[in-house]
Amino acid sequence: MIKSAQSSNNDYFIYFILLISSVVFYHIIIICIEFFSFKISAKFKGKGDYSPIKLYENDVEEDPSNCGKPLVEVKNIFKTYKSKSNSKLGNIFSRERVSVLKDVSFNVYNNEIFGILGHNGAGKSTLIKIMTGLLKSDHGNIYYEGTELFSNLNKIKKILVSILFY
Repeated sequence: MIKSAQSSNNDYFIYFILLISSVVFYHIIIICIEFFSFKISAKFKGKGDYSPIKLYENDVEEDPSNCGKPLVEVKNIFKTYKSKSNSKLGNIFSRERVSVLKDVSFNVYNNEIFGILGHNGAGKSTLIKIMTGLLKSDHGNIYYEGTELFSNLNKIKKILVSILFY
């Protein structure tokens, strides 16, 4: 009886060692995959010309002339953020900036259904935050019924509240 308890303890110890070694092994594999996939994607970076102007130039439509004055005008909005770093220090010492919004301009008219579409990280939330006055853009202006957003923020908030509860 004593021998079987001792052999089961040895079995548990062996299983524990195997468990720890498999965890370490899989972590090493994950680190290698992440490291080499970053190197591979860096090699292919910049191979094609995917500038937004050429990629989406057929998607831009002119505003109809019979719609009247726009309710919302977004003109030449630019926004940049500090880039995220893969180092453990994060972006404390980072000076590199990433453009999130580049020259965004559009008009929204009365009785128009309007939506903002884009993939993850495209800047949809950033644009909405700028349009509601929660963030300030680096460049550009937003007008609500002809009134500039940041110079008349309180007046704009009253307009937005009245629109929401209309």
